[in-house]
This record gives sequence, C-alpha cells and structure tokens, in this order.
Amino acid sequence: MQDLHEKLDTLDSNVKALLRKLNEALQDNQLLNNENNKLKLEINKVDVERGSEEIGEYNSKSPSGVSEEKHHKIKDDIKSYIKEIDDCIELIEQ
Repeated sequence: MQDLHEKLDTLDSNVKALLRKLNEALQDNQLLNNENNKLKLEINKVDVERGSEEIGEYNSKSPSGVSEEKHHKIKDDIKSYIKEIDDCIELIEQ
C-alpha cells in the first residue's frame, strides 16, 4: 500500500511539473505569436511601400491594360485571404 502511495505522489509531482512546463510553453507561444504579428505588420508596411513603387514601374512598362485600381483590389483581396488563413491557423493552435 505504501508503494502505491509513493507511485501516486510521483505521478502527482510529474503532472505538476508537466503543467508548469505547459504553462511556460503557452506563455512563450503567446509572446512568439505577438512578435510574429508585429513582424507581419512590418512586412505588410514594406510590401505596401514597395508595391506602390512596383505598380508605378509596372504600369509605365507594361501595356497589359491592367489598371492600378484593379491591381490594388487584387492585392487587397490576397491580403484579406492571408489574414483569414492566419486567423484560422491561430484558432487551430488554440
């Protein structure tokens, strides 16, 4: 009977250690998600800045007939799809 109590105590301490590690991992995950979101915003800013420069170059070089307005709409649609995918991934991770 004493052996059983020792095993239960060992299991209890192991579970508590696992819970501490899980909480630490969740906190680290949250910090990394926050940092990831900040980096994504920075990338979007750079993409928008570069995109408007590239659009100007593209329109001046290409006789394809794609208007700047249509190009922006397509780009905005793609960004919204990426955001929806990121939101889905975030929900799955939770």
